[in-house]
Amino acid sequence: MSLKAEVTGSGEFVTMTGPAWTIRWAAPELLEGELPCLASDIWAFGWICWEAVTGSFPFAEENDTAVVLRVSKGDLPSIGDDAQLTQMKALCTLMMDCWTLDGKERPIARDCERSITWMDQAVPSNREGNDSSKTRSSGLLYALGELQLRNNSIDEARKYFQEALKVAKLVGDKEGKARALGTLGDIGCLQDEYSLAEDSYTEAGKIYSQTRNKLGFAQSIRALGRVYYLQNEYFKSRDSYTKALRIYRRLGNQFGLAQAVQGLGYIYCAQSEYTNAKNSYMEAGEIYSRIGSQLGLVQTIRGLGDVYYLQSQYSEAEKSYTQAREIHSQIGYCTGSKCSDGSRHGACFCRSGKATSCHVLGARRYLVAKVTNFLSHFLGSQYPLGLAQSVKGLGDVYHMRAEYSKAEDSYIEAREIYSQIGDQLGLAQTTRGLGDVCYMQAKYCEAEGLYTEARNIYSQVGNQHGLANSIQSLGLAYSAQGEFGRAKELYLEAEGIYRQIGVMGLLANILWYLGLLRRKQARYREAQDLVLEASAVYSNLGLLRYVEECESFLVEVNQAVVE
Repeated sequence: MSLKAEVTGSGEFVTMTGPAWTIRWAAPELLEGELPCLASDIWAFGWICWEAVTGSFPFAEENDTAVVLRVSKGDLPSIGDDAQLTQMKALCTLMMDCWTLDGKERPIARDCERSITWMDQAVPSNREGNDSSKTRSSGLLYALGELQLRNNSIDEARKYFQEALKVAKLVGDKEGKARALGTLGDIGCLQDEYSLAEDSYTEAGKIYSQTRNKLGFAQSIRALGRVYYLQNEYFKSRDSYTKALRIYRRLGNQFGLAQAVQGLGYIYCAQSEYTNAKNSYMEAGEIYSRIGSQLGLVQTIRGLGDVYYLQSQYSEAEKSYTQAREIHSQIGYCTGSKCSDGSRHGACFCRSGKATSCHVLGARRYLVAKVTNFLSHFLGSQYPLGLAQSVKGLGDVYHMRAEYSKAEDSYIEAREIYSQIGDQLGLAQTTRGLGDVCYMQAKYCEAEGLYTEARNIYSQVGNQHGLANSIQSLGLAYSAQGEFGRAKELYLEAEGIYRQIGVMGLLANILWYLGLLRRKQARYREAQDLVLEASAVYSNLGLLRYVEECESFLVEVNQAVVE
C-alpha cells in the first residue's frame, strides 16, 4: 500500500492514508500515491545532503501536515538563507536539482555520484589544540598545506609542504616525498620561481619512475610542460605535454588526458596556431564534459573564447565568455578569504596588432594576459575566481571592439569580485585593464594613475610578471604624452625584470617598444639594434609572425637611414 496525502480545496487541511513512515523526505509524487522509485530516492538524497551540512532534519520546525502543504506547493527552504550552504555552491546546485518537482527532470544516481566526485574537500579542524610537540604524519601535513593553499595562504602552505617533505624523507615515504615535491613545484610556479619548480617536478618524476607510479610520472611531466610554457619555451613544453598525453592515454586516465590536451591548446594559442588550439580545447572540453568536470569544461570554453578573441571573432568570443560566466555562477561563486581556490596560472602573453595607436606607428601590440588555473588537479568544482576571469574576458572583448563603456563596466565588475574574494592579483589585472581602456581613449593621465596603482599591487604581492607589464604600460602612457625620457627609464626597468625572470617573449616585446621609441627619436641605429635582438628572440620562440613584423620595421628604418 502506498502513502497518499490529500489536500483540501482550501489548502488548509491534509488527509493522509497509507503506511506510517516519515514524510519529511518524501517526494511530491509519493504524496500523490505513487510508489517509491529512483526519482523519489534522489529527492530524499537531496535532503540527506541538507542534513549532513545543516545538522537539521528537513522542515525541522514544521509538523507533518505543514510539511505536506509546503511540499505540494513547492515551498522549499531557501538555500540562500543558510550561511553554511552558501559556501558550497556546487552542493547547493545538486540539492536543488534533486528537489525538482518533476521527477523526470531530477538527476540520476550516476550524475549525483559524478557531481560529488568533483566537489571540493576540506580537512577537519584540529580539536586537540595546537600541541606542536605531537608528531604529524606527512599526509596530514600535506593536507594542512593544501587547506592553506585553498585559502590563498601561499607562504603558510609552503611551510606545511616543506615539513611534509622533511617527514617523508625521514620515514622513507617515497610517494609522500614525490607528492610534496610536486606541490612545492606548483607553489614555485605561483611565485615565478621557475627554476625551483622545474627542479621539484624533475625530482618528483624520478621518484615516481623508481616506484613505477606511471600516473605520478605523467603528472610530473605535464607539470614540467607547464613550467616551460610559463617561460615561453614552447617547443620543450609541447614535448612534455605530448609525452604526458601518451601515458595518460595508455593508462586510460581521462582527467589527465584532458589536462594534457588542454595544455597543448595553450601552446598552440601562444604560437598563433589557432586551428590546432581550437581543436585541442574542443577535444579537452568533450572529455571534461564526459567525466563531469565542470571546472575543466569551463576552462576550455574560456580558452575557446581566447582563440576567437585573438582571431578578432569577437561575437564568438563573447558567446564563449558569457557561457563560461554562466557555468561559473552555477558551480560556485563565493566571497571571503576562505573561498576554495588557490589556483593561478602564469600569463600567456600574445601580441596583437588589432588595436591602433599613433604612438606605436599604427600597430600597438596589445598584450593579452591570460590567467587560467593550473592547480586544478587537486581542486574541486567551487571556483570563485572563474566568474571574475570570465567577466574580465568579456571586458577584453569589448575593449577590442572599441566598446569602451562596456569594457569599463566589465572590468569594474570583475575588479569588485576580485576585491571581495581578496584576490590581489586579479585586482591588479583588472586595474591595469581599466588603464588600457583609458589609454585607448587618449585619457593618458587617468591611464597613468591606474597603471601606477596596478604596479603597486603587483609589487606588494611579489608578482614580477605583472610588475614588469604595468611598468611597461606606464612607459607607453608617458611616451604618448611626449615624455620620452621617462618612458625610456620605465622600458629599461621592465626589460631588467623580464631578463631576471627569464620570460623571453615579454623581453622581446619590450625590446620592440624600445626600438619604436628610438625610431620616434630618430635614433635609427639604436632602433635597428633593439629590433634585431627582439627578432632573434621571437625566432627562437617560433613566433614567426612577429619576426616578419620586425623585418618590415627594419626595412623602413634602413630607408630612413639612407634618406
